Amino acid sequence: MRKAGTPIPDMTAADMKSRTPKISPNQAQAGDLLLWADGSHVEIVKSVSGDQVTTIGSASSKGGVGEHTYNLSGKAIHRNTLA
Repeated sequence: MRKAGTPIPDMTAADMKSRTPKISPNQAQAGDLLLWADGSHVEIVKSVSGDQVTTIGSASSKGGVGEHTYNLSGKAIHRNTLA
């Protein structure tokens, strides 16, 4: 986020979930937040193509920090209004 000119907020993923508006997955765009349902994890949306979202973040099950691609179905996407 810092490289993109967006300040990195000092808060937990659960705080981000409660302080940003949830949007429909088909409205997702670069800079939005992909949040896990339990509020334990957040990644930054890099791009969206059809029903696939590419994010940047840390996902230990996907091999650590880097780009990850997920199916948008059932994902919680929030508009990043924290800047």
